[in-house]
Amino acid sequence: YFKTLEEKETFINNYELGDKIEIKGELTIPPQNTTPNLFNYKKYLYNDGIHYILNIKEYKKVSNCSNTLYSLKNLIVNKIEKSKASYYLYALILGDDRYIDNNILNSYQEIGISHLFAISGMHISILSGLLLLLFKHLHFNEKISYALVIILLLFYLFITGCSPSILRAVILFILLLL
Repeated sequence: YFKTLEEKETFINNYELGDKIEIKGELTIPPQNTTPNLFNYKKYLYNDGIHYILNIKEYKKVSNCSNTLYSLKNLIVNKIEKSKASYYLYALILGDDRYIDNNILNSYQEIGISHLFAISGMHISILSGLLLLLFKHLHFNEKISYALVIILLLFYLFITGCSPSILRAVILFILLLL
């Protein structure tokens, strides 16, 4: 957690995905449950494979991102952020609706269109179909088209954070292509 909004903005502006940072801090064991039969934070963290809490005292960038995939993802995220409709583009392209106001999301749920922001097998099928159609019109060999679609789907899986629904759809589509 950041102490101030200014510290958060500074971090966001100076660091990108894939940057290597050096962190100095203190590891602590999560506290035991203080009230019996209520929420146990230590067990909650333990079930997620977290055994310690790191309280960061200071951090600094060691090196910039050198990974090509992270550089491409950073480029896409930066392009989305420059758009006036960035909140919606995050949701529609990356499947990340946390930037959309909760009142707006609730109104979308009430009218029944909130599913449009959840990337699913339908989105993967439409994307794959459009790519295959594009490659067909460009007179690509069928096997090359399939290979390119698989590569692009794997890249899309990476930039969307490899969520289970997208992973399932991409694996199914790749198996169908093979």
